[in-house]
Amino acid sequence: MSYQVTVASGQQNVVLPDGLRHKPGDTVTLTNDQYAQLTSSALSSLLTGAVNENSLSVAATTGTGGFALQNATPTILTWTVPNDGQLHMFTVVSVLHVTSAETGGVVQVVYQSPVSGAGSHFSQILAGGLATDTNGQTGTTIFGLAQAGTSVTVQQTSALTAGAASLRAEIWAL
Repeated sequence: MSYQVTVASGQQNVVLPDGLRHKPGDTVTLTNDQYAQLTSSALSSLLTGAVNENSLSVAATTGTGGFALQNATPTILTWTVPNDGQLHMFTVVSVLHVTSAETGGVVQVVYQSPVSGAGSHFSQILAGGLATDTNGQTGTTIFGLAQAGTSVTVQQTSALTAGAASLRAEIWAL
C-alpha cells in the first residue's frame, strides 16, 4: 500500500520518512510504513492531500446528468487500464431510469481478463425491454480484474428502437 502526499506551500526543506528533502508543491509517494511514521501535526501543517493510492476511485462517470440511451450502439464510458504489468480491479455501478417502456437498450461491460489467452469478457448490467419506472432500476454491479494496458468499457449493445431511458453509471478502479 502507498500514499501520495504533497508538501504544503510555504514549507521549505521538508524531510519525509523517504529520507529526502522536499520543497513546496512536491508530490511524494510513501509506503504504508513511511506514512505511518508521520505525526498528525506533520500531516496537518506540512502536507496536503494525503491519498491512499490503493483505494478505489472514480475512473469514469456519466455524471449526474446521465446518458440517454440511443437508437444506436454507442460507447457510454471507457477507462484505460494502466500499462504497468499489474492486475487492476474495477467495479461498475449503475442505475437506469426508464421514462417510456423500452424496446432494446441492453447495456454491457466489456473488458479483457488477465488470464493468458482469454478473450474479451461481456457482462450484461442492464437488460433491454424494461418497463417504465418511477425510482430507477439498479443495474447488476460488476467486479472484475482487467489486464494491464487494455480498457474497461460500458456500452449499449442493442439499439433503443422504442422508449426512452437515461443511464447513470460509474467505473471505479484501483
